[in-house]
Amino acid sequence: MVKLLTLRPAHYSRHSLALMNVTDQLANQAGILRQQQIIQITSMPSLAHLPDPEECLKYCWSIKMRRRTHLLLHPSQISKLREWHETPAAFPILIAHGRGLRTLARDFAVELLKMLRASEVPVIWALSHTTSDVNVGASLIGILLSLSKQALVLNRNTLNNGINPVSSSHFQNVLTEDQAFKLLDRCVSGIPKLYIVLDMALVNAAVNYHDTLVNAFVQKFLNLLLAQPNGGIKLVLAAEEFNNNIELEEGDLLDGSRIFVGGQSLALMNRTGGRRGFTRYSSHVFPLRSGIKCITNLLSAEPDTKDN
Repeated sequence: MVKLLTLRPAHYSRHSLALMNVTDQLANQAGILRQQQIIQITSMPSLAHLPDPEECLKYCWSIKMRRRTHLLLHPSQISKLREWHETPAAFPILIAHGRGLRTLARDFAVELLKMLRASEVPVIWALSHTTSDVNVGASLIGILLSLSKQALVLNRNTLNNGINPVSSSHFQNVLTEDQAFKLLDRCVSGIPKLYIVLDMALVNAAVNYHDTLVNAFVQKFLNLLLAQPNGGIKLVLAAEEFNNNIELEEGDLLDGSRIFVGGQSLALMNRTGGRRGFTRYSSHVFPLRSGIKCITNLLSAEPDTKDN
């Protein structure tokens, strides 16, 4: 009897270890299956026309570096951005308007993406991907499908959630903008925190700069964000200075959710006569008074509001 009792703990330990091994094997198999599903979806021929987000980011970064664009924000704008970033209950849309150079909004988006990724904040994006002012082939459905693909990679659990999990057929069957929004909603469902950075040049090109269609698209995006139960998804719209007429049902909240980005292109200054070009730019577009700071580390560092 004593011998039997002494054997039981060892027996239970071996049994528990075997169960743990089986559980680990099943988890690994599930992970492999999800990875195969991701590859199957992202490599679908029907999605081959979508630009690669990493390549778009590299392209936009290379253009910024070539122009040697230096972005500047007033401390009040940095504080506004930091407060929006750090407040979970903040209005889920932030519009960053570029003032002056036509590419400032996109350059800001690139810098913001760099900081978010360095901080390991989950983020997906849609940026301009051609040298033309108009992104040939851009469409609202294409933008949403690209964002859905990226979200799916970050949120793989959606591949086995519910009785009808996301699959390749859901991507294949998207024919309308509303269907594309529903797919994006499913792909981001359950993500506790996510940033979406959207270059409004893409949206404007997709609708041929039709203000009503732009407003309708942004409104649908806002409705998607407000419907998220955890409220952890935020959208940054990088918009050129002229693109300041976005109108939503929540207009009063949107008005308080804008920042303005200034800057200079060192390459342009060299071509236009150095200091003279800089003075003309600073006096007519975005005054570079003391107290205006570079955006480096703006998400984590307290901006210095003292005059230099």
